Amino acid sequence: MQVFGITISKTTLPLLYLACSIVGYLLLRESIHLVQHSIAVRVITVFLGLGFICMSLPAIFQINTYRISSKVTLLMALWLASSCLSTLIGDNPWPAMVRWFEILTNCLIGLCLYLLIHNKPELKPLVIKAVIAALLLCVIVFVLFWHLSPAPEQHNWTSDIPFFLNIRHFSYLAAAALPFGYWLLENNEYKNRIAVVILYLSICWGLIFWLGGRAAFLGVITATFIYFILSRTHIKSVLLSILIGLLLSQLFIAESANLNMFRLFDLFLNSESKDLNNHSSFRMKIYLESIQYWWQEVPFLGIGADGYRYITPAIAGLDNITHPHSIFIQLLLSFGIPGAIIPMYLFLLLTYSIFKKQANLTITEKILYLPILSSIVSGMFNGIFYHAYGLFISTIILAICIPSYTGYNRQVHSNTISSKKVPSIITLLTLITGLYYLIFSAQLYASKIGCTDKNWINWNAKYPLYFSPNGSYSRYSEDDIEDFKKSYYRNYQNRNCIAK
Repeated sequence: MQVFGITISKTTLPLLYLACSIVGYLLLRESIHLVQHSIAVRVITVFLGLGFICMSLPAIFQINTYRISSKVTLLMALWLASSCLSTLIGDNPWPAMVRWFEILTNCLIGLCLYLLIHNKPELKPLVIKAVIAALLLCVIVFVLFWHLSPAPEQHNWTSDIPFFLNIRHFSYLAAAALPFGYWLLENNEYKNRIAVVILYLSICWGLIFWLGGRAAFLGVITATFIYFILSRTHIKSVLLSILIGLLLSQLFIAESANLNMFRLFDLFLNSESKDLNNHSSFRMKIYLESIQYWWQEVPFLGIGADGYRYITPAIAGLDNITHPHSIFIQLLLSFGIPGAIIPMYLFLLLTYSIFKKQANLTITEKILYLPILSSIVSGMFNGIFYHAYGLFISTIILAICIPSYTGYNRQVHSNTISSKKVPSIITLLTLITGLYYLIFSAQLYASKIGCTDKNWINWNAKYPLYFSPNGSYSRYSEDDIEDFKKSYYRNYQNRNCIAK
């Protein structure tokens, strides 16, 4: 049996599922109101990810040698253990572990995808095209939404755009997907369809200009600069796509000050009336106060996963900001010194291996580094790795790129892992994560739809994976739990009165 020209097997079936999940997430989030909040939406990526992991296990059990660096495996295990410890000893371990299990799930997704794609490298384009398809779906629906809106110029696109809670989340996807256009340019399969590739790149650049995300703009500019160093064959095509994209962005002029390319140059416009903190959307104050809080409170282990969300009073007095808008500061604040240094070292190790072994890599293999680079640069000034879909997409991109650069797909190294314990450990972690998220989902449902009795309310308050009587999720401390319980009781009594 074949699907999309791919023969179904133990290896190909989970990859097909994952490719569909990349697009499926967007449809699920848009159609299920219960999981549209930034915390609640983690349910979608986690259960989609757990489904992929479970489907991958039959193929992984058949692998005799896991061509994974023992050093990298040890560092990742230490990082997960350290981050778990930081979370457990933090002030809000129950809801914070929801975030930690999301991170764990994405690590397992990356590991399983790495192992599968190593055995079937010809299926890399399937996953890449799924990311491209997800971006194009968002663009098509946005254009339809624009033309069907009675006054699109006045619409609040920042917080009301199809598929995303905030328009910046759209820019995360665009920043990751645009460099795949350079992969298409260098791919011989599209040699005679250069116009189609230029069109795709033009759409991506149009999005980058229209969305106005400066971090995303910096990410794709960095990736484009590196691409010009790696290959000069299609410079004119790229420059043409940038120009067309700039023109396309001017077809959708909105009144919001957060949109369009002119926001990119906000630093140079009206500079006399704004300081650097205002120009950076309060990021400078967030960064400085976050680092001060980390240094004064928890310099070594940090405050745990999602800890920023529970700091009271809020950093910089901004109660509506749930993360520090920088992957480095987020890691440092959440997991302390080891939590920040280990991921940085692994990224530098990946970068070093790419440029050290350039002679052994094809141009398309080199270019697959660019989506990672774009996401990392963007993440240094934004929350691409905090939000569920940004983390999910980045994990997938990273996993399909690593085999091409490490060389493990060319020979078996002496430091690789050969043990059947790997799939057993993956199975155990998957079961624990699934159980934790089932409880989280039940509490989420009860909080948004309505609790059934006081026993449930008391139990939910004692183990608050998700606890909100108002159907939304706000910053709170342990002292607020009793007030939350009273609100739950009132809502419970009101529902009983209405029922009677």
